[in-house]
Amino acid sequence: MPKQTFFNLSDEKRGHIMKAAIDAFAQYGYLEASITYIVSQAGIAKGSFYQYFEDKDDLYLHILQLIAKRKIEVYEREFAGSTHLTLTEFMRKAAHIQLREFCEEPQLRKIGLDFARNPHEPVASRFYESMQSVADAMYTNYIEEEKRRGQLDPEADTELLNCMLKSIGQYITSWLETRGDSEIDSAAVDEVIDKLEYILTNGIYSGTNQG
Repeated sequence: MPKQTFFNLSDEKRGHIMKAAIDAFAQYGYLEASITYIVSQAGIAKGSFYQYFEDKDDLYLHILQLIAKRKIEVYEREFAGSTHLTLTEFMRKAAHIQLREFCEEPQLRKIGLDFARNPHEPVASRFYESMQSVADAMYTNYIEEEKRRGQLDPEADTELLNCMLKSIGQYITSWLETRGDSEIDSAAVDEVIDKLEYILTNGIYSGTNQG
């Protein structure tokens, strides 16, 4: 996390530094973006950078957390009072929100795609650990609500199902991130969710082979 000295800066100066950092990571990626380049674009001394952040990872992690926080705020606003949605309805709406975010914030999309390409970097583990509590509860409310309404098998383990759905959600995010702008549209998103819904509804074993 940034040091307190960073938060003591004016909103304008903090914003200027963050813009320079976001531009650098979007253009060059995590591995190639350098502190030297970032401070030159931000118009600050390298010594000042280390008064604000421990290192490049600290800055990168802060940007990832800001992106995640923005997504959470959007989801909370969009899904307020929507526990009546089924799991696949929730995932469909979430995927469309993700699509909209990608279209509206191309720089953040580039950073997200670059992050997906470097899952084994230590900073990736730090990010996932910082977001673990949020991810753990992502689908739980919808699972429990569908159980209450008799739409899900009450014997289905909520924690395990939540973990499986998180993995599917990560697949959908990666699927969106690895396609060019011309390939991403609402129909393409719906096609992926339709395939997911078929599997969840019908299972993976053919009915002709049972009994």
